[in-house]
Amino acid sequence: MLIAVLAAIYFYDLGNTPVYFGGDEAHFGVAAHSIANTGRNLRGDFLPLFVNLSDPLGRKPHEWGDTYYQPVLFYLTALVVKVLPLSITSVRLTAAFIGGILTPLLMYLVALRVIGRRGPALAAALLLALAPTQVVLSRQALDYICPLPFVCGWLWCLHEHVRTGQRKFAIAAGAILGVGCYSYIASWAMMPGYLLLSWIVMWRQGRCVRPIAESGLAFAVPVSLALLWIALHPDMLAQTMARYDRQEGQTFGLLPTYLSFFDPTLLFIRGGPSMTTSTARSGFVLLSAAPLLAAGALALWRRRDWVAFVIVAGIVSAPIPAALKGEPSLIQRAMYLLPFLALTGGLGFALLWQSRSWAVRLVTVAALALAPVQFAYFYFDYFTHYKLRSAFYYDNVAFVDVAAYLIADRRAPAFYFADDVDDASVKWRFYSTVNGKAELLARTQYIAPDAVPAGPADSLLVTYEQSPRLERLTAGGWRIEKIVHDVDNRPAAAILRKQR
Repeated sequence: MLIAVLAAIYFYDLGNTPVYFGGDEAHFGVAAHSIANTGRNLRGDFLPLFVNLSDPLGRKPHEWGDTYYQPVLFYLTALVVKVLPLSITSVRLTAAFIGGILTPLLMYLVALRVIGRRGPALAAALLLALAPTQVVLSRQALDYICPLPFVCGWLWCLHEHVRTGQRKFAIAAGAILGVGCYSYIASWAMMPGYLLLSWIVMWRQGRCVRPIAESGLAFAVPVSLALLWIALHPDMLAQTMARYDRQEGQTFGLLPTYLSFFDPTLLFIRGGPSMTTSTARSGFVLLSAAPLLAAGALALWRRRDWVAFVIVAGIVSAPIPAALKGEPSLIQRAMYLLPFLALTGGLGFALLWQSRSWAVRLVTVAALALAPVQFAYFYFDYFTHYKLRSAFYYDNVAFVDVAAYLIADRRAPAFYFADDVDDASVKWRFYSTVNGKAELLARTQYIAPDAVPAGPADSLLVTYEQSPRLERLTAGGWRIEKIVHDVDNRPAAAILRKQR
């Protein structure tokens, strides 16, 4: 029943909500489609370990060079689009399954081992599954949620190793963490940290050196592939470092940025500053989880065992990679926090439910009763007004409507895009591929924002709806043919045609 409910929550109207298809989603879609059909990315690399996003028919390279992404979501999505036609729904399906089905199920199994009772384990799984940020991120083709199954799998194996002493679970824990490094870029810092936690636990439990060494070897085997691949592609590391060294807007110090991830307003009320990762009307987790987390903190203090040590260490360490960037409250970069908060909430539920005080039990029942009410408010807002107020942030040119107009045109011999149009290159490839018009890419050029191309007659040009550039274009022989409005009725893009 739980899986059926979660499937409905995470899969319903997946192709239309969020209302627009983001640029990063399009990258995952077109690269996965290329890998599924040719075994190569758009640049022609055969089964790349790290996926280069450059497109020979796309816009010019960024100032830092090429962009590389972690491979897990690409290859999982490639399996889906190998079976299903390429579409927004099929591209988003993998993340929705990972975030809405796989991770909550694994969380339940972990909590059942750690807590030992079904009720608290179910509470932990629901705290994770009904977290608004988890829902928002899992309904997009983004890899923020991809590390969570690896974290849950590692926790389960570590618990089994401590419980049984069998070395196979230590080996499995190391292997899971090693593969998990490829799930999201911050995992290259987090997964080795979890391995170190495992070693500390094994050592304090009186285990011999052998399971520690074996888990380290199991971790090193998948990680060694990255070292070999980087040695053969030395530009990848330099270009990735250059990309993450770039700063956009104001930055803050390490400590203020780190502490921002534990702001109660962020956790329970607003959920972060980005409209593509939060509705800004619901927190990172539901507000009704607060009493469970408070009770869970008390339960951890009372336990003071290796489980409490790992949970506290997991909570404390989760925001560290995100804090290094100096951009506060971007909670999507610290999703590692969620499984440990879920376990804390499950322990809190167990502590409150076994209390003999009627007042304490009343608080517990109230928290459980309020959870579906608050989630219903979040979910209704997510499918209604949020679609309007977030449209600009997902796609500020309403590219799905731009692409539909261009693809339907039968006259244009060439297409031009101002290269500051957000993610125009990859979105144009995505929509032209979906509509079976990939040949249009060879007739497409990307021009400087202030350029006035000569262009053959009847060509179409897409740019922002801004008066100065439109005036230059009309003076240069281009005629405004259509102003595209987004779902919030905001002028988003201008389509111009070259006059004869």
